[in-house]
Amino acid sequence: TDAVGRIVTVASHVRSLVTSTGTTVSTTSETSILASAGSSVYHDLTFLSITNRSTANVVRVVLSASSGSGSSGYPFTIAERGGLIVNFNPPLYQQTANSAWCITVVSGASTVDVNVQAVKNVPS
Repeated sequence: TDAVGRIVTVASHVRSLVTSTGTTVSTTSETSILASAGSSVYHDLTFLSITNRSTANVVRVVLSASSGSGSSGYPFTIAERGGLIVNFNPPLYQQTANSAWCITVVSGASTVDVNVQAVKNVPS
């Protein structure tokens, strides 16, 4: 409640349960972009941006909700010097608790910048 007793709601989650991070990926190996949230905790994505730095290569990347998924997950194709921004509403649910979100550059070897925001959730 606020100072006069009204119920206050915040879209998504309370601030202490929201996390965000950014990383640069320059390899075709699977790369962790958001560390695991901890035992029995899920990181559900609310925002994703990916930017392709290459001036010559179209890049195909795969977003996965756990490490070890490799090239299976959510594929995205990004033009030269292009990018994408996705606001997930509802959040993109993580299927396995205590797992890292990862990205794999599958083709068009390049450097990509990745930014994510997630909310922490526990099983219902």
